[in-house]
Amino acid sequence: MKKIYLLLVVLCWQVNAQTLNQSAAWPNPAWTITGTYNSDPLAFESDPRTTAFFAYDDDDAGNSAHEDNIAAESPVINLTPAFTAGETTLEVTVQYGYYYLANDVLRFEYWDAAAATWIPWGANSIPGNNTTITDNFCTIPKTTYVTEGLNISTFTSAQLTGFRYRIFYDDDIAGTDWNYGFCFSSPTIRSIACGAPTGLAVTAVGSGGATINWEPTAGITGFEYVLNTTSTDPTGAGTSTTANTYSPSGLPASTAHYFHIRTICATSQSPWRTITFTTSPANDNCSEAITLTVNPNLTCTVKTSGTLKSATDSGEPNGGVGTPDDDVWYKFVATATSHRVQLSNVTGNQTDMVHEVLEGTCGGGLISLSISDPDTSAVNGLTVGNTYYVRVFSYGSANNPNTTFDLCIATFPPPPANDNCPGAVTLTVNTNASCASVTSGTLASATDSGVPDNGAGTPNDDVWYKFVATQSVHKISLINVGGSPTDLVHEVFEGVCGTLVSRYVSDPDMSTASGLTVGTTYYVRVFSNSSATGATSTFDVCVGVPPPGSVCGNPIIVTGLPYTTTDNTNLYGDDYDFPNGGSSGCGEDTPNYYLNGDDVVYAYTPNVNKSINIRIPGAPAWSGFWFIQIVMTLELQLLHVLLVAAAETEKLINLLLLPEQHTILFFQLGHHHKALRIH
Repeated sequence: MKKIYLLLVVLCWQVNAQTLNQSAAWPNPAWTITGTYNSDPLAFESDPRTTAFFAYDDDDAGNSAHEDNIAAESPVINLTPAFTAGETTLEVTVQYGYYYLANDVLRFEYWDAAAATWIPWGANSIPGNNTTITDNFCTIPKTTYVTEGLNISTFTSAQLTGFRYRIFYDDDIAGTDWNYGFCFSSPTIRSIACGAPTGLAVTAVGSGGATINWEPTAGITGFEYVLNTTSTDPTGAGTSTTANTYSPSGLPASTAHYFHIRTICATSQSPWRTITFTTSPANDNCSEAITLTVNPNLTCTVKTSGTLKSATDSGEPNGGVGTPDDDVWYKFVATATSHRVQLSNVTGNQTDMVHEVLEGTCGGGLISLSISDPDTSAVNGLTVGNTYYVRVFSYGSANNPNTTFDLCIATFPPPPANDNCPGAVTLTVNTNASCASVTSGTLASATDSGVPDNGAGTPNDDVWYKFVATQSVHKISLINVGGSPTDLVHEVFEGVCGTLVSRYVSDPDMSTASGLTVGTTYYVRVFSNSSATGATSTFDVCVGVPPPGSVCGNPIIVTGLPYTTTDNTNLYGDDYDFPNGGSSGCGEDTPNYYLNGDDVVYAYTPNVNKSINIRIPGAPAWSGFWFIQIVMTLELQLLHVLLVAAAETEKLINLLLLPEQHTILFFQLGHHHKALRIH
């Protein structure tokens, strides 16, 4: 399995005596700036005429309809002395940082005075070396770039005496674009008698070797090369060759190698040129899959480290998620019918990973059992003792990832004892809302109990609990939720297993069960909102009694008028949220659009016909209250709803009450102190 790619970043060089060895010496007013560009300092970040850098920020230059091209051009350099001395190859060395985006062109060019035109210096643009910094591009850590050698042996007198070079940028040669930017330090141009090899590239990198190519050069003795794992220039001679290709084999996998090469001329040698490549991982193909240790539980005590660096396409069919052009392979022997596959500690330039579990034989005989973009998945229906394959790859295509990761195969525990309704665990009912007594639970290995779905989440991993009501109103809470997923659903039922009737279902982890019958057993089932399998969620279940004032079934009783209190709604909690007004205990007609926020409930029963005034001094914004009268038939009738405007500091309501009627005053004021006066 081979992958072809081109690396043109030259990492190091050797300097011999040169006739021409000239720094641009920025800031240098002899340089010129040309092009069509935004001159605002936010865009033209650094001017080499006045600073030590040349930097342009296309991201700050304008939107996608803006055309930007800019060049920093050297003054005229007379090449005649170098030409006369036999130094007929030129190269430029520079430190730079560059965030490449599609359609950018960034390159060196030279001026052909005979043709009066700028010519690209070399066949390739300067490669990007950063993908994170999007502003102030001189903060990018700089790397060295050396141009290909420019042969001036056939230059005319006009070309020699009128020579100039420049750094040229265009956000899109074909039109407008909106990209990022670059920063260059001051470059240096040199003349060399013996030109270094050009067109150095690596292709066909595999797990044990690669192919290295460079351009043939006329009129030279040959080349010398050194292949090692050190980035610095060789200190002695290398292996001689007259070829322009080299294909090493038997190299260690996942290892960075450096290929150094120089030209041998009649009386001298060129500077070394170096290209680096990393051999593919040992498990680059299915047939080379690494054996994984299966953990006996969900604790990943044993993990296997892996990398996608230099991984290539194994040629196995695509399972439908992502692009497996950089897949690596593992295998394990199933010890249970279900296992969890987990990628962890994912780092590198591509962290959106895919893993796939397959069965069968390598080389076209594999069948995909599951494929997952999330880093954790469960695979079911396995046969104990059979071997299964796992391949890992990045979601994107052609992205040359350097990603590393850990891979774990874990084993699910048996289904919990309360996996079905008859095994429901009895909950202790707290005497208040403190949740002093809780019952711990988990969804690990839970299955579908078969009780129908009532509209929130997917109960394919439900577990069951039950409690005996001690009040007409109880608060159900899921707390300390951990594992995965953490979005849980709980549902309250009445009846007996097999003929249960759902009272309500709640996605929020806290709900209020109203209208309960003291002494009756009620069931609670908990499950994940997700339809995926393999949950590892853990939680605590609490059944409590809301304090007076929390819910309509247990209001704060106003025994006489006038009545004044100062309180804070956040002491009572957020027991009613839209759209649950109909099951709140405050009546089917409760205006549930106003139910969001913390709330507190009061009740007053008059003994004679009377009008009362209700004042909320300094009412905060988006505070609301409404009034419900309960007549002798216990029917609930809504009398009035009022929102207190943000700008008002006090609100007064005059309400006529009839004797023997029970009035509920329902307030929602947010987390603000309030003073309530009724008279």
